[in-house]
Amino acid sequence: MTEVQSIAVVIADDDEDDYLMIKSAIAKLRSNYSVTIVGNGVELINHLEYLDKNKEDFPGLILLDINMPMKNGKETLQEIREHPKYRFIPVVMLTSSKDRNEIESCYRYGAVGYLTKPYTIQELEKKIDAVLTYWLEIVEHPILD
Repeated sequence: MTEVQSIAVVIADDDEDDYLMIKSAIAKLRSNYSVTIVGNGVELINHLEYLDKNKEDFPGLILLDINMPMKNGKETLQEIREHPKYRFIPVVMLTSSKDRNEIESCYRYGAVGYLTKPYTIQELEKKIDAVLTYWLEIVEHPILD
């Protein structure tokens, strides 16, 4: 498999332990990927607007928590999907909730995946590896063209 270069991943999560574990897993699995962390949906939208304004590439993948202050993950996902330039960015919900209604609503709002946060770093690495491989190395999508 050919390694993809200079791929950006954004983690939107307000829990420091969670985002540091996710960032560490990505760094261990794909040292050539850049990772940006934002603490809520408002910061995520501001980050995308900054990239757009400065003609920088959008991230190849967003890992989005549901329960965050200011603007939660579902509200943020809905806003991303309504924006003509952001709508094609793959957004995977990475959250602790296994509630069927939450899962269904996230897919209804346009999530491309829904993962529950695992209890061990090994489980997390396995899930993150699968998501990165699929969304950034196997499938084609317009954000990376």
